Amino acid sequence: YQKFYKYNYPTRTKDRTKDQFIKSQYYSGFIKFGRFLHTGLVLSHEKYVEYVIRNAIKLEKWSSDAIYEEYLKEQQEKHTSFDHLVLQLISLEEPGDRIYNLSSNLRLL
Repeated sequence: YQKFYKYNYPTRTKDRTKDQFIKSQYYSGFIKFGRFLHTGLVLSHEKYVEYVIRNAIKLEKWSSDAIYEEYLKEQQEKHTSFDHLVLQLISLEEPGDRIYNLSSNLRLL
């Protein structure tokens, strides 16, 4: 959120507080986007966030499959076959880690 805020409001120098974020018009959009990222299907979360911010894509479209496909196409043009293999291997590992973390958290409830 802070990166989004700094990009969209460059003249404001103070960071937003957690309470300001929760009360903001952007809160529900970020919750929806967080769920989209949590599916485990999005590779390189940070790069995807940078992509949508850099391309001035509206927050409500960040969870769109069409936008994610555009991001993937751009990434394919930038990377070698070896880079794609490494990303695939990382993506195979991450969902298992998420499932383990989810099951650990459920046991705490």
